[in-house]
Amino acid sequence: MIFLEMPPKIMYIFEVALTMKKEKKKSAWKTFRKYRFAYYFILPTLIGMFILHFLPIVQGIYMSFLRLNQFTIGEYLAAPFIFLENYHTILFKAQSPIRIGLLDAVRNTVIYTVFVTCGTLGLGMLVALMLNRRFRGRALARTLFLFPWIVPTYVTGLLWGFMWQRGVGIINIFLYDVLHIHIWAAKINPIWNGLGLGFIIQKFNDFIGISARGLNYISTSAPLIVNIFLFIFALVGPILLYFYLEKKYSPQVGGIAFLVVATYLFLISFNIQFPTQFSTEYKAFWLLGTNTIWAIIIPTIWRYWPLSMLMLLAGLQTIPEELYEAAAIDGASPWRRFWMITWPLLKPVWAILILFGLIYNVYSFNIVIMMFGFGAGFPGEWGDLMMTNIFRNSFMQWNFGTGAAASVLLMLVMIVIVNFWMRFYRSSEEYR
Repeated sequence: MIFLEMPPKIMYIFEVALTMKKEKKKSAWKTFRKYRFAYYFILPTLIGMFILHFLPIVQGIYMSFLRLNQFTIGEYLAAPFIFLENYHTILFKAQSPIRIGLLDAVRNTVIYTVFVTCGTLGLGMLVALMLNRRFRGRALARTLFLFPWIVPTYVTGLLWGFMWQRGVGIINIFLYDVLHIHIWAAKINPIWNGLGLGFIIQKFNDFIGISARGLNYISTSAPLIVNIFLFIFALVGPILLYFYLEKKYSPQVGGIAFLVVATYLFLISFNIQFPTQFSTEYKAFWLLGTNTIWAIIIPTIWRYWPLSMLMLLAGLQTIPEELYEAAAIDGASPWRRFWMITWPLLKPVWAILILFGLIYNVYSFNIVIMMFGFGAGFPGEWGDLMMTNIFRNSFMQWNFGTGAAASVLLMLVMIVIVNFWMRFYRSSEEYR
């Protein structure tokens, strides 16, 4: 009766919609029948992915809502349900030792990821450009350069842990007994301060310190809802600024603004202070204090730069030689040929390497954990990363609930970062 009361035009639209729906069902069924053997071959992989990936993720999210610790581990998934209490402890409970340690790990992970990603890409690009030239022994050099990538990460952590030792480590022996860098630092510091560079860095540190104290005052005295707003703004604000400037100007302008604002927020969030002069200490402690972050960054760059070199070299070998010859005839310098030919044509390779670098470095674990005795030693305030912190809280202190909550937060942040990076890359390519 309802159909009879409808106007003819609406009846026609309704019939067309039903016809299209039936055709879609038929086409979907035809597609399945046509490629059914391919689907049958994919099915075991999908089942394996479901069991090995999807189910553990769902279980980890559920565990983050439980009070699962050394007292309730026997109950496992039947432990008391506390909903968002673990997230509140990690994000907003200022006196919680778990939150304090996790904030240090977040700071270190950001610094570690940025420097390792830039270091591996920069070193890989330099060596790839060198190996792209024709010279005697190029194949042997390429094989030798792949050696760090062949060494397991566990072995890398152990070897560099010995090399960083203060008294007998080969690094301190080379830097201080061969190069005498502490003597050079004592000679450079007066020149450095005479140029006013130390004064400028100190003023910048004071500015960051004032901003950090203001942010700390607001976060400690304001109610919870304000802290939640500040947390969301710190994560989403730079991204929204990028999208606004991308539409109004260009992706490049948006990217520069995003880097400036994100860097400033990072510096004031953790009150990062820069040294005002070079250290004149004889044989530094690399595995203690602020030097620890460099003691884990350098081995990771050493371990992973051959992969970047290999992929960039493969990309270089696909660029037609005629482009460089034409640019040379037009009088373009090597530097200009790099920026006008090599850099644009290698952008897809750079995008993939940066994406993989962000993911691998944020989830880095083996090198750091082995450098400090496979968890027997504490990496310290400047050596602890997100993964080592989660590992220690979960499997050494038995705080499985907070460990699961930290893992879920890390996963959500990485989903946002990966999608933002892919959006930035696509928009920059479309703009170009």
